[in-house]
Amino acid sequence: MRICCARPAPLPLWAHPPIRAVQATAWRVFCWRAGGDLLGQPVAADLAAITRPVDVVDIFRNSEAALDVVRAAIREKDRLGIKAVWMQLGVINEVAATEAAAAGLTVVMDRCPAIEWPRLLGR
Repeated sequence: MRICCARPAPLPLWAHPPIRAVQATAWRVFCWRAGGDLLGQPVAADLAAITRPVDVVDIFRNSEAALDVVRAAIREKDRLGIKAVWMQLGVINEVAATEAAAAGLTVVMDRCPAIEWPRLLGR
């Protein structure tokens, strides 16, 4: 699985453990937001700058920012192969969820992948 994390800049320290947990899997993690580096991974300036396929856009932003991230995912979904948007714990935006679903994306909201994926995969 290829995950793209939309993150704030700079990334708060509380966000490091969930991203490290995802990085520890066999999944590839790409990050975007303000460029630079995140936990040893290069960070693209925006989703349009990513050139490799992405399965899931993980929205590690606040609820208000989720709509812009979802709209970027919708614009890039065919080019990158995006199948889902995942809004982190505490990120709730019904308009974003509705637009993503209408565009054919699977939507997960108010959940943490570091918690949910091991449970879903039986680990």
